[in-house]
Amino acid sequence: MQKRIVIALIALMLLVGIANAFETLTKDNFAEPIIEPKLKNYYTPGEKISFNFTIQPKTENDAKLIGGTITNARLYEFNTSLDSPSIKVTVEYSSGASYINQVKKNYIAVGVYGPEGGVSEIVVEVKGTVPQISSRIAEITALYVKIQDAENAIEPVKIRVVNPNAFSSYISSLENKYSELSNKANELEKKGALVSDLKIKLNDAKKKIDEGKDLFNSKDYVNADKTLTEAGSLLSDAETLVKEKEVSLLIDNANDMLNKMFTKMSELEVLINDLKSKGASTLEYEVKLNEYKQYYTELKSEIINAKDYLNNKLYEDAKSKAQDVINKAGLYLKGINSLITKISASVTTPKAQNFNLGFIEKATKWINENKGRIITYGATLIGLLIVIFAVYKGVKRYRRRRKWDELK
Repeated sequence: MQKRIVIALIALMLLVGIANAFETLTKDNFAEPIIEPKLKNYYTPGEKISFNFTIQPKTENDAKLIGGTITNARLYEFNTSLDSPSIKVTVEYSSGASYINQVKKNYIAVGVYGPEGGVSEIVVEVKGTVPQISSRIAEITALYVKIQDAENAIEPVKIRVVNPNAFSSYISSLENKYSELSNKANELEKKGALVSDLKIKLNDAKKKIDEGKDLFNSKDYVNADKTLTEAGSLLSDAETLVKEKEVSLLIDNANDMLNKMFTKMSELEVLINDLKSKGASTLEYEVKLNEYKQYYTELKSEIINAKDYLNNKLYEDAKSKAQDVINKAGLYLKGINSLITKISASVTTPKAQNFNLGFIEKATKWINENKGRIITYGATLIGLLIVIFAVYKGVKRYRRRRKWDELK
């Protein structure tokens, strides 16, 4: 029994669905809607707006189709995005009859029947206040129409809303950003960075800002928004270039610190070997030197990582790595210089001191002049210096012995 009841209910629902189904409508069934008065190009938030939107059938046959039937109404739904809205719908039939429905809400639904002769027109009166927007310019829907069994038959009515305060604020922010980036470009140039590409970007951005301001003042808001957006994009590109150049300079500074560290380690190694040739104990110094060599190798690896971060636009990571190298290299340089001072002070013979100082000065000068080759060939050149120094000391001792033998 229950099964029969369920089947009967399903059949009834199907019959109701078929009864309420209408011929599908498209935009071809409607004439071009009439909007009176003509809408303005732009509205501002808080502005009052009122217009009539008239829907008409395209032909006499369409007049009989756009409604429902004598007994079943086709549903027309209307809504708006206006604040404090009022919507009034008047349905005029070809027979002369009419139907009016009005609400002070943003939505209304009206059933349109299909008597003999069909529908003459549907007039929708819309009133309201233009809403606030957060963007500089936006489109809002003043009227949206949905028709039962229709496929986008009526295009929605949209209006452009302009927020003058947002425009002014954006222009000011662009000008401030341009000024900030221009100052950074000048600072980078003073530090030795090449900034021609950066300045070209900034000049292009300035032109767009000025052009956008003129368009805004002329109330050409769409083009003003487009132009100012382009200016913002150019400034973003310039900001990226600034970050790249700042990090590149920092990496260069880190490399300079490593070069100084290398030079001082070379000087320290020459001093240690000189001291060792005199028979003094140098184990402590050699251990420390080896530690600094290891630190130097580690810092070189950090520089490579910093460059990799830079190439992948990880600017903060690259900056952190480069700064870490600078800080550590500075500490290591202090330690190396302290050892150099200590070894120099341990040489007691005045003549030996003069020789050591003279030799160190010449060695340091040569190292600085040939830094590039030293960095390239590294330990080989240092080893060569040590060999030359040892040969020099051996020859000097031989001459002294020979002279002593002759005197004897």
